[in-house]
Amino acid sequence: MAGFAIPVSTTLSGILGAFLVLFWIAGGDYRVKDQIIRRNPVAFASLILFGLYVLGLFYGKPSERVAFDVFHFLLLVLAIPLFGNTHVRHSALWGFLSAMLFMLTLSYLSWFSLLPPIEYLHVAPGNPLVIQNRIAYGFFMTIAAFLFTVHAYVVPVGLRKWILAMLAVLAIINLFMVNNKTAYILMLALGGYFLISQWRWRGAGVFCLAVALLAVVTYVHPTSALHQRVVVAVQQFKQWQPEKADLSSVGQRLEFYRYSLKIVRNHPFFGVGVGGFAEAYAKQVKNPDMELTDNPHDEYLLIAVQMGLIGLAALLYLFYTLWRLAPLLPTQTEVIMARGVVLAFAVGCLFNSFLTDYDEGVFFIWIIALLFSRLYPDIVKITPPVTFYAKKMI
Repeated sequence: MAGFAIPVSTTLSGILGAFLVLFWIAGGDYRVKDQIIRRNPVAFASLILFGLYVLGLFYGKPSERVAFDVFHFLLLVLAIPLFGNTHVRHSALWGFLSAMLFMLTLSYLSWFSLLPPIEYLHVAPGNPLVIQNRIAYGFFMTIAAFLFTVHAYVVPVGLRKWILAMLAVLAIINLFMVNNKTAYILMLALGGYFLISQWRWRGAGVFCLAVALLAVVTYVHPTSALHQRVVVAVQQFKQWQPEKADLSSVGQRLEFYRYSLKIVRNHPFFGVGVGGFAEAYAKQVKNPDMELTDNPHDEYLLIAVQMGLIGLAALLYLFYTLWRLAPLLPTQTEVIMARGVVLAFAVGCLFNSFLTDYDEGVFFIWIIALLFSRLYPDIVKITPPVTFYAKKMI
């Protein structure tokens, strides 16, 4: 149910998140849950970030706005024991893909004006963007396209394989219809990872050829959405001037990055505290025409500003832990999916605050707990996380 709800309804996913905590408490077996958590290095890395967030509250600006930021790494830890059953994991994953298939269907029907306006689902005839905002939709659909591709690759030849491959192609085409820069970058990253992970140097060659062909097609078709997005981004970058008010998306983000780096330089080790970004940013901006923000649209900078380089190192350690431990999962399919999801978040966080944004943050908790719960019990035994991790790195 949660897998279906997360991309479709913010309200429903919030309710299910509350039920997750209630089920965890009411389910009992605390000793078993404690053992699962202590044996899972992902939980250990998540608890480090949670501890730093709690510490940052003491010298930050606590508010309801940052409550999710503080506790979502703890929720990740609590969620890991709940996906121990293979059937639960399988159902949860296909619940998410079912939601994405529902959104994909709505998007195509809306694009071809086959649906009347539906305000609740944000359906407007001729507009392929439904339910979510452009960034969240692009992110979720990119993940869905990748997962459809992985499953199409691993299943035996037959009708199911062709259906999954068709869904992957339709999802990729849909991403070009919706037209989101972050989605384009994530498609390249996940496509390159998939090809290289399966065919090594041959895969790298195919990826480079595909990128070259895409570049040529984009260049010779100036009316294409991708060409226009690239041209606009380049123009906005050239026109950007520091300390000058700029309403363009590229210009605003460059200003967000520049001021955020100034704050990090002034508070390098412990940052300004959790919830202190908006106030610290406002103090840096001298031009009254400049736009203020409470989010630099970069997860790494947001954490570095709030918790300093120590917090940034903890986030990088979490991503590093996830990437290094993925090959320990029982099946090659799970390895590919896990590393692909980690790569999507690691790259996406360069341009968005995906762990702080509500829908993407809830999805991170859910998908990481689902994929990495398989570290227990067959592979990760009772060795403490630090010792286990150290042995695997040698």
